[in-house]
Amino acid sequence: MKKTRRLKLIGLLSISFIIFISLFSNINNVSAAGTGPLQKFNRNFTLNEFSKFNETVLNANLINISLPSTSWSIKDIELNFTDIKFGKETLTIEDQVYAGNYSPVYFQNAANWNKGLAMQLKLTEPTTIYGVDLYGEKVERANPTIINFEIRGYDALNNKPNNSVYATMGINITITEGWHRQIFPSEVLLPKGNYFLVINGSNVLSVNDDRIWWYYNDINPTDSSLYSSFYDQTDQWSAGIQGQTFLYKLIQKVNTPVYPEEINMTVNIDNQPYSISNSSSEGEGFLGKTAIDFAPNSESYQIIVNNQASESLLFNVTYYITLSNNFIAPCSITVQNGASNEWSVKPAIVRQPTNYSVLFNFPSSWENISVLKDEVNITTSVIVDTVGHNILILNDLITDGADWEIIASTPNFVFSINAPKIEYLLGQEIQFSLLLPPPGTYTFILLNSAGTTRKNQTITVPPGSPFSYNLTMSDLDGTYTAFVFYFSISQTNVGVQTQTFEVSIYEPPPPPPPDFSLPLTIVLIALGAVVIGLVLVIGYRKIQKRKRTKLEKFLSTCTDISIINDIIVIDTKSGIDIFSQSFGGRKLDTSLISGFLQAISNFGSTISEAAKESRTLTIEYKDSIVMQTEFVNLKLIVTLKENPSSNFKFIMEDLAYDIYKNYGEEIDKFTGILGPFQNMNGLIEKHLKVSFLYPLTIVDNPKVKLSTAEKQMVERARNFMKESNFDHFYSLYLLPENVCTPKDYKAIFSLIEKGIFKPTKKSIN
Repeated sequence: MKKTRRLKLIGLLSISFIIFISLFSNINNVSAAGTGPLQKFNRNFTLNEFSKFNETVLNANLINISLPSTSWSIKDIELNFTDIKFGKETLTIEDQVYAGNYSPVYFQNAANWNKGLAMQLKLTEPTTIYGVDLYGEKVERANPTIINFEIRGYDALNNKPNNSVYATMGINITITEGWHRQIFPSEVLLPKGNYFLVINGSNVLSVNDDRIWWYYNDINPTDSSLYSSFYDQTDQWSAGIQGQTFLYKLIQKVNTPVYPEEINMTVNIDNQPYSISNSSSEGEGFLGKTAIDFAPNSESYQIIVNNQASESLLFNVTYYITLSNNFIAPCSITVQNGASNEWSVKPAIVRQPTNYSVLFNFPSSWENISVLKDEVNITTSVIVDTVGHNILILNDLITDGADWEIIASTPNFVFSINAPKIEYLLGQEIQFSLLLPPPGTYTFILLNSAGTTRKNQTITVPPGSPFSYNLTMSDLDGTYTAFVFYFSISQTNVGVQTQTFEVSIYEPPPPPPPDFSLPLTIVLIALGAVVIGLVLVIGYRKIQKRKRTKLEKFLSTCTDISIINDIIVIDTKSGIDIFSQSFGGRKLDTSLISGFLQAISNFGSTISEAAKESRTLTIEYKDSIVMQTEFVNLKLIVTLKENPSSNFKFIMEDLAYDIYKNYGEEIDKFTGILGPFQNMNGLIEKHLKVSFLYPLTIVDNPKVKLSTAEKQMVERARNFMKESNFDHFYSLYLLPENVCTPKDYKAIFSLIEKGIFKPTKKSIN
C-alpha cells in the first residue's frame, strides 16, 4: 500500500514538473546561442599628449617659446630669473618745442653775448652716462670756433655749475635744426646727485665766431623744477632759474640693485600679467609653477617682460614649461553574439623631443586591456590606472615610426527585446520592438532557417521604430533568428541580443486547453515547501557568512601586512618624503610614482567621475601595486607585492587622518627639516602592525604568563634560530608555508605585545 502511494505521488510530481516546464516554454525569451553575424562600429578617441622641457636664455629682454605645432597649448610654466639689470637706454628729459624759443652761445658786441649755457642733470640712482641728445642748430660764421659740451658739478648754494668737469667733448651740432647726439669719448659713471650739462663757449671772442642755438621749453616743461644757468660777459655763471628747460635726452644705464617687486616686474601671458617675486638675492626673481592653459595658435610664442623702472631691462631666465595637445585616434569595435566585444584603438603617436608622454582615458567598462607596440605586448611597461581609467605611455617607450594599438574587451550590454508573437505563417509580417531601450543605434539582422540574411535594418533611439520583415510565400519555413546589435549614444557600450521566430507554411490546429487544476495545486504545495526550505537555508547561510567574514577579515589583515614593500609619507607642497620605511623587495622610484599620481589627480577633463570621488588611487607599476591616499597637505603611499584586501584602503585612509592629526601643524609649516617626523613609526605600527615584518629576537621574562600556543611559538622560534644558526628570525618563518592562521597570528602578536618577541635594529631584508 505504501509503495503504491509513493508511486502515485512520484507520478503526480512528474506530471506537475512537465506541466510547469511546458508553461515556461511558451514565454518569449532572448537567446544568445551560436555565433551569428559580425557587426562593426567605429568611433574616435581623443588622446592627450604632453611635453615637458626647460631652457635657459641669457641677456634677454623677452622670452621666446617654441611649440611643436600650432595645435599645442602651454599648460603650465615656471620662471627663474637671474642677473636682472638695467640696460642701455635713451631717457627723454624734455622734447617739446612750443614756440621755437632758444638761447644762444654767441658774441654780438662787448655788452651783449653769452659764453655758455647750462641745464641741470638730476640723477636719482648711480648712473652710467654714454652721451646726450641736444635739440639745436649751429650758425656758421667766418671763424670756426671750438665749442665744448661738458658735464660739470653742481653749486647747490646758487643752483649753477661749479668748476668740476666730469666729461668733455667737442660739440656735435650741424646747421640743421633738430636732435644732435653727443657721445663722450668714454662712458661716465656718476653717483646719485645733481650735475649740469654745459655748452662751453669760452672761446667765442668775436662776432665772426660760430654760434650755437639750444632750444628750450618755457611754456609747459615736463619737469619745471630743473634749473638753467647762463655764462655771460661777467665771466660768471648766473644763479639758476626754473621754468626754462633746455631740450635734451640722456643715453644712460642705471647702476642699481634690481629687485623684481620694487620695479613691479611682470610677465604678460595671454594678456594676463603675472608678478615676478623677489628671490633671496638682488637681481634674482621667480614665477612659481603656474597653470596657464593657453593656446597661442602658433609655433612660437613671445612672452613680454614689463617693469615700471626702465624700458631696457635685461636678464637671464630659465623657464620650465609643460606643453599639451589633443589628437584623434580611430577605434573599431567588433560585436558578435556569444563573444566578448573587442575594441581596437590605433593612435598615430609622433614623438616630441623632450620628456614626452601620452595619456589615454578609456571607458570604465573596458576589461583585459593590452598595449601593443609594433605588435609586441608592452602592457607591463606602461602605467594602467584602473581606478581613474587612464593609460600613461611615458617618454622612454615612445619611438619614431612605431605602430601602436590599444586593445580591450567589454561585456555584452544587456537590453530587452519585446516580441509579443514568435510564431508566423509565410506571407505574414514579422514585427517586434525594444522594451525601454537606452539611447543609441540599433542594427537588426534577420537570418532565415538556412542562415541567409533576409533583412538588415538600422534605427536610432530616440525616436525609434519597430523592427519588421514581410515574409513572402517563397521564403523558407523553419526557425528564423533576429540579431539586434546595440551601440550606445555615448559610444562606450555595445551589445547584441537575439530572438527566434518559428515560421510555418500552414496554420496548425489549436490544441485543446489542458486542465491545470490538480497539477496547479501540487505545484503550489511544492512551492510552499521550497519557500520554507529556502528560508531555513538562508538563515543558516547568514550565520555561517558572519563567521566567515570575521575570519576572512582576520586572515586578510595578516596577508596585507606580509605583502607590504614600502611606506612613504610625502609633503604635498614640496614633494619631499618626510618619512619612509622599506620592508624588502625592489624599491620603486617614489618621485616618479608620486608625480604620475598627482598628474592623474590634476588632469580635470580626462579623469573619470569615479576617480574624482575617491581619495585613494591604485595602479599596477613594474610588478608592484602602488596605492596612494591624500589628506590635506600629505600623501601616504604604500607599495605592495600584490593586490591587498578590499579593507586595506580604509586602513590607509585612517592612517593618513591619524598622521595629519598628530603631525599636521609640522607638515603645514614644513621647511625641509625631518626631525619632527622621526617618531611617526608609532602610528604606522598602530594601524599596519608592521612589527610583524621586523627581524625579532627572544627575550625571556619569567614574570610573564604564556598560553600553550604562545609557548609552542617560542619553542618554534628557538628551534629555527638554532637550526639556521641565526641570532634573529622573522614572523613569516614560523608560519607553515608562509600561510597565516588565526592561532599562529594571534600567538605571534601577543608575544610581540608582551615583549617576548622583540624587534631588533637589524635592517629589514
